[in-house]
Amino acid sequence: MLLSSLHRRLAQQLNQCHCHLGLQPLHRPLQRAQSESPGLLPPAISASSESTTSAAAPWLSTTGIRSILFLSCAFLILCVTFSPVHGKYYSKTVPCVRMGEKVTYLHFFFHDTLVGKNPSAVLIAKASLPNNGTSPAPFGSLYAIDDPLTVGPELTSEVVGSAQGLWVSSAQGSQTSLIAYFDFGFTTGEFNGSSISVFSRNPVLETERELAVVGGRGKFKMARGFAELKTYFVNPATGNAIVEYNVTVIHY
Repeated sequence: MLLSSLHRRLAQQLNQCHCHLGLQPLHRPLQRAQSESPGLLPPAISASSESTTSAAAPWLSTTGIRSILFLSCAFLILCVTFSPVHGKYYSKTVPCVRMGEKVTYLHFFFHDTLVGKNPSAVLIAKASLPNNGTSPAPFGSLYAIDDPLTVGPELTSEVVGSAQGLWVSSAQGSQTSLIAYFDFGFTTGEFNGSSISVFSRNPVLETERELAVVGGRGKFKMARGFAELKTYFVNPATGNAIVEYNVTVIHY
């Protein structure tokens, strides 16, 4: 009885699907056997295996199998059609909406201490080369820095941030020149939590020089500009230096 009930229900659902699709119904619903005893098979089923399949499961006929295959294919097509596409890592390129640019001027002092009780520039690597000079930072020396930035030239004046990054001594012979990558992060005032990034050559023996501002974060997103440097103090024996910065930053 349970199998017959399931067969009838499946046949009815398939007929309904065919009607919605404009197809002919598969078979009429099965009529309940006039006499069924619990636990015994109906007499019609015991006649032959072929008639059993035809009478008890009309949905297993050729037409029924075609319908099932058709519905399965339609379901798969729908699944593929509505599946999200993750094949691209980029979006469509659209015109950029221009935002209003602003200019900010910054002024502070940069304290770079190589030798002392609390050095802020630490040697990471040093090239072992003959006749590499007597400079505190000979050619090939790589330093990591965490230098304080102050309002005045004295280290005891108000600290407004720090410069973190790397510099490498990049000049041979008697010249002294650095390639610097610094991130100047500010910890007070309107630009607390923001920073500018500098990447440039720094000819430290020149009294005045210029570095390129190549980026920023926080309120200095997409920053560009330049920094004018002037040596305030330098100790040739140790390399300790205090440098005055005047920075022009263009940002959004």
